Amino acid sequence: LDAAVRANNLIAEYSGLADAAAEDTATSTATSTTLAIGTITPTSANNLLTAIFAFNADVTVVTPPAGWTLLEAREGGASVWEYVYYKIQTSADASNPTIVLSGSCDIAGAAAAFGGA
Repeated sequence: LDAAVRANNLIAEYSGLADAAAEDTATSTATSTTLAIGTITPTSANNLLTAIFAFNADVTVVTPPAGWTLLEAREGGASVWEYVYYKIQTSADASNPTIVLSGSCDIAGAAAAFGGA
């Protein structure tokens, strides 16, 4: 889960949360305008959830996962974009982050839940 590790490293960099252990992870890939990462089911509330999406197209609109905050969006070269999102999970929250793009392309995503947030 390189993408989940990358997302965790970015979250740690911005929040000071270091050495957190992932309680649950999920990944997904598709050639589409939409990608839903599998459901993340951590064991307790107030976990830090991270999601990273990478796609290989210059799209004009990126619709983020509902309720998630964009941490970083950047071009990694050769029209490969990375979008990193985060949120704090509530006790009633099962999370299945989904991104929608304005054009079809190859897209991959990974998500993780980290305890101790």
